[in-house]
Amino acid sequence: MKTRNIKKRVTIITVVLSVIVVSAFLVPRYGWKLFGFQFCENPSAIAILDIVVTDDFVGLRGDIYSSAVSYVGYTYNIKGNSLYVGLKYNLLLGFFHRDGSFDIRIPVDKNTIDKVILTGGESEKTVYEKGDT
Repeated sequence: MKTRNIKKRVTIITVVLSVIVVSAFLVPRYGWKLFGFQFCENPSAIAILDIVVTDDFVGLRGDIYSSAVSYVGYTYNIKGNSLYVGLKYNLLLGFFHRDGSFDIRIPVDKNTIDKVILTGGESEKTVYEKGDT
């Protein structure tokens, strides 16, 4: 009887600890997308090195001025004729893999986009306007 209770407790503790450890890495990596641009990086800390606008996609390549963080991902939204892009960086994941550079391609129709705007929190920075070379 006692060994069954001990095995049951050990199993429960193992499952709970496993869920906590997995959540500690998955929530910071993917959970931020649930909140839109609220947790995206401030655009003033991001350097855009190259912008490519084709008929099928908008490509952005760049880096961040901080060396301690790691690029996690991006989110985007099209409002009117503007493409809003938010980039997410994470210090915890940056501890293991410090690569702040990004190279993303967002599938959009060139004719519907007049502006590309980096956004994060309450800040915005226009990085492309139609007619720019």
